[in-house]
Amino acid sequence: MQLKLTTDYAIRTLMYLAGEGGIVPIAEIAEGMDIPEKYLNRIGLMLRDEGLITTHRGQYGGYSIGRPPEKIQLYDVVSLVEGTVALNRCLEEDGYCGRGATRCCTVYRCYSVMQRKWENFLRGVTIASLLEEMSEEEIEKRIDCGPGQVRGEPHDLIFNRKAFGVI
Repeated sequence: MQLKLTTDYAIRTLMYLAGEGGIVPIAEIAEGMDIPEKYLNRIGLMLRDEGLITTHRGQYGGYSIGRPPEKIQLYDVVSLVEGTVALNRCLEEDGYCGRGATRCCTVYRCYSVMQRKWENFLRGVTIASLLEEMSEEEIEKRIDCGPGQVRGEPHDLIFNRKAFGVI
């Protein structure tokens, strides 16, 4: 399984906006994140429609973050762009299985455990937490605990330009 490039760009765009604060010109985001501007415009529409960013028109227009970064979970972005966060079709709400064996299948049970960990992680990581320098141990806690269970959520956002190769 691999997330779409669009998902990665959407997450990086939100991080950039959260780190910069205020209205950021689209061209600046495109250049800073190495995203083609036309592609960024399409992503921007999707993020705007979901309320994750606000668009601003005019000479000093651009994008700004639509919610506090600590309120935007990776889950929000992945489910928006990917259309689902389910690892397999049998884990969707309708529980579809071509064999009709969803509830008695060992593979299904294995996928269910993986799904819970995946969702815990996606809900446990916010745009604000991505701006931190998280250790692998901190990331592991987020996988195991999910949202609201991890101590050390950031109060101050520090944009790490070096991590993005902006400096």
